[in-house]
Amino acid sequence: MTLVNFLDRDFKKMAGVNLHAQMFSALSRRDFLRPLFLHPDAAPIAWPLLTGLVLLPFLLLVESIFSRSGAVAGGLASFFLSGLWCGASLLLFRQGLLLPVGLPILAFGSFGVGRGFHAYLESRMRERQVRSSFSRFVSGKMVEEIVRNPDAVKRGGEKKEITVMFTDLAGFTTISEMLTAEQLGELMTEYLWEMTSTLFRFDGTLDKYIGDAVMSFWNYPTPQPNHALLAARCAIAMQKRLAELRKIWATKGLPEVSMRAGINTAYCMVGLFGSMVQMNFTCLGDGVNLASRMEGANKAYHTSMMVSEATNERLAGTGICTRFLDFLAVKGKIKPIKVFELIGVKGEDDALWDEVILLYNRGMECYLSRDWDRAETAFQAILERLPNDGPSQTYIERCAAFRTDPPPEGWDGSFILMTK
Repeated sequence: MTLVNFLDRDFKKMAGVNLHAQMFSALSRRDFLRPLFLHPDAAPIAWPLLTGLVLLPFLLLVESIFSRSGAVAGGLASFFLSGLWCGASLLLFRQGLLLPVGLPILAFGSFGVGRGFHAYLESRMRERQVRSSFSRFVSGKMVEEIVRNPDAVKRGGEKKEITVMFTDLAGFTTISEMLTAEQLGELMTEYLWEMTSTLFRFDGTLDKYIGDAVMSFWNYPTPQPNHALLAARCAIAMQKRLAELRKIWATKGLPEVSMRAGINTAYCMVGLFGSMVQMNFTCLGDGVNLASRMEGANKAYHTSMMVSEATNERLAGTGICTRFLDFLAVKGKIKPIKVFELIGVKGEDDALWDEVILLYNRGMECYLSRDWDRAETAFQAILERLPNDGPSQTYIERCAAFRTDPPPEGWDGSFILMTK
């Protein structure tokens, strides 16, 4: 006789007498296992279809999780539903009900793996699209941040405070007439490459090229609390790089070029704008137009960099040196705004600029109080120290003009710029 472990759950090793006793007990109590409607014993032919119909809502739920939250969340949902189904099968079995297990687990597992792989391919494709699209506008570091948070860029744009900068080559039309097409192409390619490289070094966003002009902005698509400072430092660095390029171009016989910049900080609409055919990553608003007007306004003061009052306020205490230029009403505007010249970084010729700004502030005080003689004296003293100081030359000309034709009563010192 073979010894039998009557507690063993494997029916192959269960003693016949014990098996018969169990069967007799179940029959006498009418305690039978009953298959549910989707079990093979209840529907030998249709059970796969019935099981699929029951599983369909769960699979649709998993699909929505994959779509909204990605591969990891979708995979965890598939694993959770598989465990939930197994748990439900065990509980039902203890109640004498049979629920199929193999096919549902296989369905959840295969759907989770397949959909997860598809989600992975989708994410890689989106990442490539983001890199391809935004590598033209922002630096590599910022592209990585956008890849990590692709929802940062919104279609139709969003209202956000940004700092906008326009730069433009002075006298470009004259330069174009002096050069052959090949020389002009060589100069512009090198110029735009160097300016864009500098822009990306200061984490700026390239909006577009408009001929020889470069439009850029900061604080989008990634937040930059010091966006005004980044724009100011970028403009200063561009001027320094252009000074180096001028020396190189001079050896090639190319004409000397200079650059003007206008910088403004304002709330604008920024993001993706356009149609299904073509989309542009750009910024829109009155603040953008003002930055463009300020770039052109440099011509009236013989300056190279101009910032608005809003930008200047954000530069206080940052180590950037500026000076008040004027109460300027640009073309298309009625109300004048305070504008400032962006001079450079403190620590560079501080002794000279401390003296110049002291004289300049004294001259501006006399100018606004209509004391033309004392104002002109102060500005002339500046020219003895800085012979090419544009604002001083401008105000000397205005003082001379106002002596013969004084401004009207109630004059607030503002200057209306009639050209762009």
